[in-house]
This record gives sequence, C-alpha cells and structure tokens, in this order.
Amino acid sequence: MEKSTLVSVTCPACDKEGELLKHEIIDITKNPSLRAEIINRQIFTYTCPHCGEKIAVSYDCIYIDTENKHCIALITTDDFSFVDKISAKDYDVRVVPSINDFIEKIALFEDGIDDRVCELCKLFLGESYEEQNNAELLAAYYSGRDMENDNLHFYLIGDDAGNCETTLS
Repeated sequence: MEKSTLVSVTCPACDKEGELLKHEIIDITKNPSLRAEIINRQIFTYTCPHCGEKIAVSYDCIYIDTENKHCIALITTDDFSFVDKISAKDYDVRVVPSINDFIEKIALFEDGIDDRVCELCKLFLGESYEEQNNAELLAAYYSGRDMENDNLHFYLIGDDAGNCETTLS
C-alpha cells in the first residue's frame, strides 16, 4: 500500500532543479523508520544538491497505522479527492492542513489521547492566554504527555511574541 514518487523541485535560492522523494501513502506499520523522518520533518525537507539550501516542502500524504487503526491525511490544497485513495472504515481518520498539525495528530494517537479533547483543551488555553496576556493566541500545539503526573504539555504561540509552555492535568 505504501506509495512514494520522485518529484522535481526548483530551488528558490539558486533556481536549479533537483528531486524530492514524495511519500504519498505512509504505512508506518510496514515502514516504522519513516516515523522519525516525519517527526523531525526530514520527509518534508528538500536539500538542494547544487547550493545546499534546505527548503520545507508541504505536500499531500496519508499516514496509516494499520496496527492501531489510525489514519491521518495531510491535505495542503482544496482537493480532498486524495483521501479517496484509502479505505479506512474501521480507522480513526483525521484530515489536517499543515505539517505541524500532522505531527501533532501522530503524537496524540501514539500517546493514546483523544484529539478531540485536546482541541477543547487548546480552546481553553487560548481563552486563558488571551485573558492573562491581553494578547491573541496564534497557535497551541500538543507536545507530549507526562505519564507520571498525568499531564498534557502544550506550546503556546502568542501575537505578543509571548511563546510559552504549559501543562494541563
């Protein structure tokens, strides 16, 4: 089921072409080594062979964990037909618009956290942040679970450059 293709990329720094291995369908059960490449964003990084410039490249892809029945689709355009490539009726399926959201959903599923509850937690954190800092919360990201203290960790990014880390029990 895993599918990858080579695509041509033009470097914005030197205007020369190179190739990027685009992973369209990632079956993490069959190829667990790709997990680290997703988390560290390596599969979304093009390194120009001519000038060495590193460029983030976001593209549509589907992450499938057949063992735990999770499926996460990164859709970077308005074309959702890409999701039709999978049959996941017995899976928890999520569709996300960004690499950060893609990585966050993977972490949530791996940590056994209901991502819907996490989204409610982020709404609560946003209201609290805005009230305490008189600034808008631009983003909140789940960053892990402290099993010993049963806490969820979040990174918060505010429009006042007030980036911080917080926990919820």
